[in-house]
Amino acid sequence: MLDQLLEQRELYLKKTETLKAKLNTVNQVLDKKSSEKIQCEKLYPVLDVRIGKLTEKITTEAEECNIHSASNNIYLT
Repeated sequence: MLDQLLEQRELYLKKTETLKAKLNTVNQVLDKKSSEKIQCEKLYPVLDVRIGKLTEKITTEAEECNIHSASNNIYLT
């Protein structure tokens, strides 16, 4: 019984490592794609902006603005 549990543990550890590697790959793809900017006519304070894995809560109303990400931050200009 103990041998089965140890074997199962090893399988789970390998699966975890595989999934972590896949997550890292997905995050790298998202980081590359998140360098673009979003243009908006009007931005409302109830909005959460998500670019890649970054999230920014909008706290003020804005018009004719651009949203972009750089250096792991979201910027509103």
